[in-house]
Amino acid sequence: EEMKKREADFFLKHHEAFQYLPDEFKGIDQLVKKLAIIQQDRIRSTLPQVIEELRKQIREKTLELKNIPIPMTSEQDCWM
Repeated sequence: EEMKKREADFFLKHHEAFQYLPDEFKGIDQLVKKLAIIQQDRIRSTLPQVIEELRKQIREKTLELKNIPIPMTSEQDCWM
């Protein structure tokens, strides 16, 4: 909280230097919001590809499992 107060004071003291900069570009809170939006956009753009790749791998592994021979659990199974 102290740092947020100091940051606000900084922008007030240096008003002339930042007068043309919109408020949505000032301060750590705005930076956090912007980074969260960028992260959300990145996740939204890559998630469908990740899901499709996982589905592909699941299909491949399911097929591999179907091709595994029946287990031999007794001596009789071994002789067959």
